[in-house]
Amino acid sequence: MRLLPTKFNASGHHLVQIWRGTDVAVYQRWPSLEHKPHELELVIIRIKPDQVMPNGDRAPEHEAYPSSSDWGRCGWSFPVRYKTWVLDLAQNLVEITKARPTFVRNQTQRLMREIQKRSSDGARSALRDEFLRGKKIEAAKAMVLAGKLKPFPRTAQK
Repeated sequence: MRLLPTKFNASGHHLVQIWRGTDVAVYQRWPSLEHKPHELELVIIRIKPDQVMPNGDRAPEHEAYPSSSDWGRCGWSFPVRYKTWVLDLAQNLVEITKARPTFVRNQTQRLMREIQKRSSDGARSALRDEFLRGKKIEAAKAMVLAGKLKPFPRTAQK
């Protein structure tokens, strides 16, 4: 079976695997080689079965990175400054076989509460904004819908 590559480019970004468990991996991501990594992607590696392509070619079984529609269920993005926390989360995720998205969501919410406790009221909003910038919009929306995060007030565009 073809394994997931440890380095690849996707959607104009470079990704390099920095940690791997059985079916869980963490990748650093950045837009160009001139910049430092700005994001970590925690992914659950999927196994794609043998399939016959429309042109008749056969694609053997292989590991696959989560698609964008799988994000929030099989993949999550975090700012690189939370690297230690993300690596710990990945190690714990290897041991879990069911309700993995719920586990990640709960751990993320716990981190948010810790950040809020450590920050003053004035800095809390800035920290929350900074944290969510590293997450996909779907994850932030899910937190708002679950009532775990208040929506950000909209400001007028200049």
